[in-house]
Amino acid sequence: MITNSSPGHSLSFGQFDSDTYAVADFDHDGKREVVVSNDNQDLYVLSGSSSRVLAEIHPDYPAGWPVRTISDPVVADIDGDGHLDIVSDDSAGVVCAFRYDSGTSTTSMTFTKMWCHRMSDYMGDQTGADAGVAVGDVDGSGKLVTFSNTEDKGLYAFNSDGSVRWKSADYGGNAGPLLTDLDGDGHKEIVFWGDGGEVRVRDASTGTPKWTFYSNKYVTPASISVSGSAADLDGDGKKELVYMARDAHDATNFSNDHAALFVLGYNGALKWWVHPSWTNPTSYNHPVLADVNGDGKKEIITLDWNTIGHKPGNWEVTGSPHLFSYSWDGRLLWKDDIADPWSNDDVALADVTGDGVQDVLAIGTANGHDGVWYVNSRTGAFEQHVDTAYGALRGPVIGDFDGSGKLSWALSIHSSSAGGGFQFFKTDQPCQGLFLSFHENDNCGGSGTPPPPPPPPPPGGSFSATFTPTGANEWWIQVHVTTGNALSGVDARVNGGTWQPLTLQSWGDWAASYHAASGSTVEFRATDTGGNTAQSGCYLWTSMAATTCGGSPPPPTFAATFSNVRGNEWWEETDVSVTGSTLAGVDVAINGGAWTALDHQSYGSWAKSLHAPAGSTVQFRARSTDGQTATSTTYHWPPA
Repeated sequence: MITNSSPGHSLSFGQFDSDTYAVADFDHDGKREVVVSNDNQDLYVLSGSSSRVLAEIHPDYPAGWPVRTISDPVVADIDGDGHLDIVSDDSAGVVCAFRYDSGTSTTSMTFTKMWCHRMSDYMGDQTGADAGVAVGDVDGSGKLVTFSNTEDKGLYAFNSDGSVRWKSADYGGNAGPLLTDLDGDGHKEIVFWGDGGEVRVRDASTGTPKWTFYSNKYVTPASISVSGSAADLDGDGKKELVYMARDAHDATNFSNDHAALFVLGYNGALKWWVHPSWTNPTSYNHPVLADVNGDGKKEIITLDWNTIGHKPGNWEVTGSPHLFSYSWDGRLLWKDDIADPWSNDDVALADVTGDGVQDVLAIGTANGHDGVWYVNSRTGAFEQHVDTAYGALRGPVIGDFDGSGKLSWALSIHSSSAGGGFQFFKTDQPCQGLFLSFHENDNCGGSGTPPPPPPPPPPGGSFSATFTPTGANEWWIQVHVTTGNALSGVDARVNGGTWQPLTLQSWGDWAASYHAASGSTVEFRATDTGGNTAQSGCYLWTSMAATTCGGSPPPPTFAATFSNVRGNEWWEETDVSVTGSTLAGVDVAINGGAWTALDHQSYGSWAKSLHAPAGSTVQFRARSTDGQTATSTTYHWPPA
């Protein structure tokens, strides 16, 4: 544990409760340091290889300023002089840069203040900030620009000498900015996230607005608590923005409030969004975007926050947090209830178990002990729990902290009796290849392109299991597995295709949403904790009758043509003609959700008033009198 090591604090030493932390090797000795804010308003540089405070840095605050700082610092050489600098803002909206001067990871380090600037042009003495900063070279000069925003009015860009490059009176928020090249043209954009659900994208060099997306058209109030993440999810060379927005429309019954996940294109177009009925009202997690199954597409892994927040609400707890993963195109891959008492945490991603599959590191309790779970990133299976000395805060960071060549991870801990501290853990796995934080990649200080994720290890043998398919439909595959072995996962495949992971449900079955059209064959494979497998025979979908594994479905005798597709945000309509059987009904699914029956109109078409907001996907399904189905293509809504 750490106590006040220098005088002059306006607040007492507390916990390291900043949004996230920075990791750097200031003295280039192969060992990494952690830079983090404390509740006493100071920045600390902590040794990653010994229990040592290397530096305690005092940012600028107005006299008597009473508010702790929770924003995250950044480490970079902003002026190109060869010395790493710490850049951070504080709760008073003061952005400061400190240059590393001297010292080592085994003694102490000294830092010199380069400049500080308060973002007070629009809010005066009331200026405050929780957002943190982003830095980067936006004009090829070799010198980095620092971006930050206030909690209220004020978006800022600072040159490397602290002078204002550009500023704007637009509203900011609690989330920090994100610097990235969205469209792949070599010019960076800066993304600001608003408490009113605004996603503002500007040219990073000039501050010229490019586009704004308003999440509050979909949920209320749509506040974005922390910055989202950017990555090319689908491999088209353009990046998507991924973030979660708060839903607090019901101020009486918080169980009706559920955070929404949004995916925007590089140009501000809504690619898809989901508003699950099981999420907590908000999220304080930067989504991790990575290809964890080696299919060339990136998955989304994130965590919701089990509180309503405030306005409305007074930080009431709203239940169990959920750690979950979505595919690049909006399919829920897995969802875990995780025992985290207060889930305003980040997650990290690395192969810390050495099985060739990246693990999600997420704070959670087990058997009454605080700690971090290792979770299989492909299946959501809980694999190992590591106890921490005290309560864990804000999520782990990963790196080779002691120069051993092995992966380590560290996180903030806190005890009401002992105070705040940092704890470091070393794994037995080599620190190589790629691990991810929310929107930054790191390869443990190495160089070159990291290798793609390796395939899963081959099974070690076989065991006995009984598979009982249950609760199936065209978009839902579910099975109950009976075995005496402890299972690490269950997969399914359709028509002899690729194995896809199922998720263990709270009632004991394994299930996931995959498309298995009527007449398909589905089979299952269970894997135990020793790597042994058991495989089922094939089942005819959706009757679930045992059938011969043929690898492809029988040719359909029922076909449908969907034409004159039309509608608006509150109306879905199509004309349908069929061959091979008699039409019994037509259904619609919005954003891959449940099928809903349409009404047969007097003028011959099929239609219904359902809410499909702009940017949604809509699909139609025809049903025959003998139980066959035919499905349309997916339409982006509203149709052109």
